[in-house]
Amino acid sequence: MAQTTSPSAESTETTKSVAFIIEFEDHGQDFLRWHLAADGEVLVCEPFQQGVWGQKFVLNPSDLRVGDLVTIDLFGDPLTIRYPLTDVQAK
Repeated sequence: MAQTTSPSAESTETTKSVAFIIEFEDHGQDFLRWHLAADGEVLVCEPFQQGVWGQKFVLNPSDLRVGDLVTIDLFGDPLTIRYPLTDVQAK
Protein backbone atom coordinates (compact mmCIF):
# COMPACT_ATOMS: atom_id res chain seq x y z
CA MET A 1 0.00 0.00 0.00
CA ALA A 2 1.45 3.35 -1.01
CA GLN A 3 1.76 5.96 1.68
CA THR A 4 0.84 9.51 0.78
CA THR A 5 2.18 12.56 2.49
CA SER A 6 0.42 15.82 2.92
CA PRO A 7 2.05 19.04 1.75
CA SER A 8 4.24 20.82 4.24
CA ALA A 9 2.39 23.23 6.50
CA GLU A 10 4.93 25.99 6.04
CA SER A 11 3.86 29.45 7.11
CA THR A 12 3.56 32.05 4.39
CA GLU A 13 3.95 34.85 6.95
CA THR A 14 7.21 36.70 7.10
CA THR A 15 8.75 37.04 10.51
CA LYS A 16 9.20 40.65 11.57
CA SER A 17 12.29 41.66 13.46
CA VAL A 18 12.48 43.99 16.43
CA ALA A 19 13.32 47.57 15.41
CA PHE A 20 12.59 49.32 18.72
CA ILE A 21 12.31 48.44 22.39
CA ILE A 22 10.33 50.92 24.48
CA GLU A 23 9.92 50.95 28.24
CA PHE A 24 7.12 52.57 30.19
CA GLU A 25 7.27 54.31 33.56
CA ASP A 26 6.13 51.82 36.20
CA HIS A 27 2.80 52.76 37.76
CA GLY A 28 1.90 49.21 38.75
CA GLN A 29 0.51 48.30 35.32
CA ASP A 30 1.01 44.78 33.94
CA PHE A 31 3.17 45.87 30.99
CA LEU A 32 6.50 47.67 31.14
CA ARG A 33 8.27 46.94 27.86
CA TRP A 34 7.22 46.54 24.25
CA HIS A 35 9.31 45.23 21.36
CA LEU A 36 8.20 46.91 18.15
CA ALA A 37 8.64 46.14 14.46
CA ALA A 38 9.71 48.98 12.16
CA ASP A 39 6.06 49.53 11.18
CA GLY A 40 5.09 49.94 14.86
CA GLU A 41 3.53 46.52 15.42
CA VAL A 42 3.84 45.35 19.02
CA LEU A 43 5.67 42.03 18.67
CA VAL A 44 6.33 41.39 22.37
CA CYS A 45 4.74 42.85 25.51
CA GLU A 46 6.52 42.19 28.82
CA PRO A 47 6.06 41.02 31.46
CA PHE A 48 2.32 40.45 30.96
CA GLN A 49 -0.61 41.30 28.63
CA GLN A 50 0.87 40.00 25.37
CA GLY A 51 -2.66 38.99 24.38
CA VAL A 52 -3.94 42.53 24.97
CA TRP A 53 -1.23 44.61 23.27
CA GLY A 54 0.39 42.15 20.84
CA GLN A 55 -0.36 42.89 17.17
CA LYS A 56 -1.52 46.43 17.91
CA PHE A 57 0.31 49.25 16.10
CA VAL A 58 2.17 52.16 17.69
CA LEU A 59 1.81 55.35 15.65
CA ASN A 60 5.09 56.97 14.53
CA PRO A 61 7.44 54.60 16.40
CA SER A 62 10.60 56.19 14.97
CA ASP A 63 9.62 59.56 16.49
CA LEU A 64 9.33 58.27 20.09
CA ARG A 65 11.56 59.81 22.75
CA VAL A 66 11.95 59.39 26.51
CA GLY A 67 9.08 61.18 28.26
CA ASP A 68 6.65 60.75 25.35
CA LEU A 69 3.24 59.15 25.62
CA VAL A 70 2.63 56.34 23.14
CA THR A 71 -0.40 56.38 20.85
CA ILE A 72 -1.59 53.15 19.27
CA ASP A 73 -4.11 52.34 16.59
CA LEU A 74 -6.85 50.45 18.38
CA PHE A 75 -9.14 49.07 15.68
CA GLY A 76 -9.00 52.32 13.72
CA ASP A 77 -9.20 54.67 16.70
CA PRO A 78 -6.17 56.28 18.39
CA LEU A 79 -5.55 55.37 22.02
CA THR A 80 -2.87 57.12 24.07
CA ILE A 81 -1.18 55.07 26.77
CA ARG A 82 -0.98 57.21 29.90
CA TYR A 83 2.45 55.99 31.07
CA PRO A 84 5.44 58.03 29.83
CA LEU A 85 8.39 56.30 28.22
CA THR A 86 11.52 55.85 30.31
CA ASP A 87 13.65 54.29 27.57
CA VAL A 88 13.58 54.06 23.78
CA GLN A 89 16.11 51.84 21.99
CA ALA A 90 16.46 51.51 18.24
CA LYS A 91 17.80 48.10 17.22
